[in-house]
Amino acid sequence: LGFDNEGALASLNGQPGQKGDILQIPITFNVLGANVGEVGEQQTVNLKLGTVGSYTDSIAQFADSSSTKAIIQDGYGMGYMENYEIDQNGVIVGIYSNGIRRDLGKIAL
Repeated sequence: LGFDNEGALASLNGQPGQKGDILQIPITFNVLGANVGEVGEQQTVNLKLGTVGSYTDSIAQFADSSSTKAIIQDGYGMGYMENYEIDQNGVIVGIYSNGIRRDLGKIAL
């Protein structure tokens, strides 16, 4: 994939596209163990990489590090159990790095 100076998709396999062209790669493979028709018949999937010169309908590359960020999160972030404690009733409580405390079990007396 090639990108222009502003980070927009510009070419595929060294072949430049015109602004507005849709760049896609046909991927062909054999599906083993599936009835896809005659023996040896292949399946083809077209991987659409986006529109040349577009930032909203394309992949882009900018000269900076990248990361992902959740926009909406339903629940707690990932955490590791860092410690545990046993309360006066014999309940074993796990203490996690994300601030969550969970009952893990109870000591029978």
